[in-house]
Order: sequence, then structure tokens, then C-alpha cells
Amino acid sequence: MLRPFDNDERRQFRETCRRFAETELQPFANEWDEAGEIPWEVHEKAGALGVWGFGVDEKYGGLGMDDIFMRAAWGEEAARAHNGGTLAALGGR
Repeated sequence: MLRPFDNDERRQFRETCRRFAETELQPFANEWDEAGEIPWEVHEKAGALGVWGFGVDEKYGGLGMDDIFMRAAWGEEAARAHNGGTLAALGGR
């Protein structure tokens, strides 16, 4: 789908989020749902993507910027994992 506000940085971020969802979330969604928890390493990997750093100053470990389109890309691509429990656990860190 053509998105009028896309640029190279946003497209790359979306693709990174998509790969993360496909390789790090989706294959384990049922297992984690049955266990009722996700490994802490998944939180760390999501953090390394920068998904927790929007709107947080760099001196506090954030991205030093905020971008609603990148936030949306993370939400949309993470939802591809088809597991609300995993996303709730990640969001509740």
C-alpha cells in the first residue's frame, strides 16, 4: 500500500519490525500464550529495535525523537504475530 508520509527511514523501520514479528514473535506465540509469559530476552530485543524509546530523550536511553508513523508501523507489524497476549506482555514490560 502506498503511504503518502513514508520515507526511507520509516520504510526501513517498518521492514525491521516486520522481520522481528515474523522471526521473534509469531513462531513462539502459542507456546508463550500457553505458558502465560514471554522470555525477558524478547523485551530486550524489542527494546533494541527502539520501540520503547519514542519521545524519550537520548540522555535517558531513548531515541531523542518521536514519530507517530513509526509508532504505528511497530503496532501494525507486531500485530502480524497474531497473539494479543504477547503484545500485551511486551507493552506491560
